[in-house]
Amino acid sequence: MFLTYDGVGHGDYWLSPCARDAIDTYLTTLKTPRKGTHCPAVWPAGPSAQRQSPSGGLVNPLPELLGTGTYR
Repeated sequence: MFLTYDGVGHGDYWLSPCARDAIDTYLTTLKTPRKGTHCPAVWPAGPSAQRQSPSGGLVNPLPELLGTGTYR
């Protein structure tokens, strides 16, 4: 499976609805995106509310999703 995100950086799952939909579809159905699929860049306007702790620091959501505790 190869999906191109036309933005910068890593971790586009949380930023790009296009990439998130393709990844979720693959993980739940094993259906891969069409060859040559590109997801457009989505530029962050600021820290995402769902990725902030009550103290305002950024939170890595992966440990919580995996059930391995909170990592900041």
